[in-house]
Order: sequence, then C-alpha cells, then structure tokens
Amino acid sequence: MLKSLNQIKSEFQTIANDHRQINNFWFGSILDALKRKDAAGRRLYKYLIVTPTNTTQSRNYTGTTFLITVCDRVLKGAEDKDDILSDCVQILNDIYATFFAERWQQFVDVESDGNTTLFVDDTMDGLAGATMQIQLKIFSEDNTCAIPYINNSPINPDAPTVCEVATITDSDGVTTFEVASGGTGACTVAVTQSGIEYYKPTPPKGATSYAVGDGAWNVQNGVYDYTPPAYPLYRAKLDYTHATPFLWLENNNAFGNKARYTLNDGTPLTTVGDNTVRPYVIDHYTGYGITSVIDGTVADWATQLTNATALSITVDSDTYNDFFLGGMDDHWTILYNYDRRRVYQTLPWELFTTLNTNVSIFSSETSYSSSSAQYIADGTPRNAIVAKTASVVQVYYRQHYT
Repeated sequence: MLKSLNQIKSEFQTIANDHRQINNFWFGSILDALKRKDAAGRRLYKYLIVTPTNTTQSRNYTGTTFLITVCDRVLKGAEDKDDILSDCVQILNDIYATFFAERWQQFVDVESDGNTTLFVDDTMDGLAGATMQIQLKIFSEDNTCAIPYINNSPINPDAPTVCEVATITDSDGVTTFEVASGGTGACTVAVTQSGIEYYKPTPPKGATSYAVGDGAWNVQNGVYDYTPPAYPLYRAKLDYTHATPFLWLENNNAFGNKARYTLNDGTPLTTVGDNTVRPYVIDHYTGYGITSVIDGTVADWATQLTNATALSITVDSDTYNDFFLGGMDDHWTILYNYDRRRVYQTLPWELFTTLNTNVSIFSSETSYSSSSAQYIADGTPRNAIVAKTASVVQVYYRQHYT
C-alpha cells in the first residue's frame, strides 16, 4: 500500500480523532498551529502538531522526517507542569507504538528511534509539552504507469496504456479483491453503528492497595473496566459552543436529548443552584451514575470505602448496588469539567444535592503514606492531601453504562 504525504496527514488525523487525550490537531508548522482558534475564539488542548521537516528520495521509498509535538496549557503557578509533561510524553509513546501497528506497517518502516525533548514555554498560551523527531520510510515504487504522462510520451514511449490490476480492501478492513484497469468492483456494506462511546477519566494510578475499595483495588478488580461499542454512533463530547458547555453535549444522550446530566428517567438537569436533593444523577459524558444519597453526612476514608461497597439504592424501580469511591480524575471531571483541555467550569454540587461548592470530598487514592489520601479541599480545583481519619462529605460513583 502506497501513501502520499496528504494521506499520511490523514493517518495522523485519525490518531488525533481516536486518541482519548488529544483534542486538537494541526499538520504544518508550530507557529501556524498556535495562531489557530476555533469558531468561539478558543484554542483547545491537548494539541497534536505534526510538522514534516524534510524528505529524501529512494527507488523504493520516500524518507520523511517529522517533528511531532504534543502540548498543553499550564495553569497559573505551574502546579500541573509535571503532570502535563508526563501526559505528553505518554501520548508520544502511544503514537510511536502506533507506527508499528499493522495499519501503519502496510506503508511505512520506522527508520529511527523517537528522540523526545521536553519543553516549557511561557509565551503564547503558557505551554508545556514534548516533541519527538522521527523518520519514516514511506514505501514507493518505480511504476511508470502511475506517472501522469500522456500516452506515448517521448519521456516514456514504452509505458503501457493499461495499468496493473488494483487490489481493493473491503469495508471490513480485512477482505480484499482485485479490479482490473478500467473495471469496477463492489464493496460490502459497512457494519451498522450503534451506541455511544463515553469519555472515561484516568483511573487511579497507585499500584499498592491499602484497603478493599481503594483506588488501586478498584483498578485491579475491574471497577474501571469499560468496553466501548465496536462501532459507536459517536463519542460523547461537551458542546463548547454553548454558553454553559459543562451542561450540554454535542450529540444526543441515550434518552434522545443533549443534556449532560439527567435523572434516572432521562429528565434533563440543565440548571444549577436549586438545592434539590436528587438521590441519583446520570452523567452522559462519562457514563457515570452519581449519588450523594447520604446527603451532608460526613465520614472518614475507611468508612467511605465500606459505605460505597454496602450502598444500595432504588430509583424508579431500578436498584443500584455497585458504587465506588471515585479517584481524583473522576472528581475533577465532574466538579470542574476537567477533560484535559484545561477548560475549567466549576460545576456546583447543588446540581445533585443541597451541598455547596465549598465541600471537601475524598479520593480513593492514597498519597505519599498509607495514612493520607488525596482529596478535593473546600471545592478548590487542585489536588490536596489529608489524613484518612478526617471526615468529609460522601459522594459515590458507579458505571451506569458499561
């Protein structure tokens, strides 16, 4: 399979579209990329920028060097700089690994190791990220039939007037068939798309479990396992063109409306601050079900782990009993609309409960020692640490859509 540079661009676009952490893509210079904004005048992050720098020609391939950049906006004070650098390096690792997947190996060889450089730049948006220089050998062939000379050109008078048989890959991505020059062929109808792929926050990263139901235990025991539809209709995305994007989706939810949050019966929740106790709310962005049925009651870390495991509620004749204490990224996604674009829209807990924005909530993740845990402190959008013996408000999650 041969590819032009434009087709290589399309392959990088596919990576950007399908990678859960990449939210913007540009093929060209970094300066041009950082001048671009969306229709609302915003520049979305994490940003994948692919810059072709030079090419070399060979009889069997075209060697092309690419500078691949992944960057994100640093918060004021740069508290999240290390997290951003770590995420950007991991995304570059993902892209490098993708070059060895079967799809890419059909048309390229990787000529060099990926040389990665980290950077922090206080200009423009205040960015941090990583760049990787890589050389790819894009397969080519000396096929005079493919050169668009006129028939019987003196440049190549012996060129055939009929080109070679073409091999077509069917819509399943596996089956192939041949079509002669000038002939026709029929592909099978593509598979039917169905379902919604939900955005999933990053699971807790700690490897050591200190109690049943903590972050590491939840990861090891499949609490965060999620299998998206093989051919989804679309991926859940927030509508950043809306005045309150943290409450609206680009596409319909499972109930046929665009509200991010609904009651169990699909009733949209589109305003905040009414101080109404709602025992169960569905987040159609993450696919989570959220409860604060123990409204306003505080408990220490160990008690909250136990309560999450034991909790069972019935709403509209549906019984739910598979709750867990969320990790930091779960809380960030719900409380602050944190979706790695570094767009923060504080979402008050009043949408779910009588609580206010200044509540503190535990994370399931242990921090630094077995006696302390990460938590949201007084509604502040940052990671904090507190003794597990402290008592804070209880909020629990479950995978509503699995």
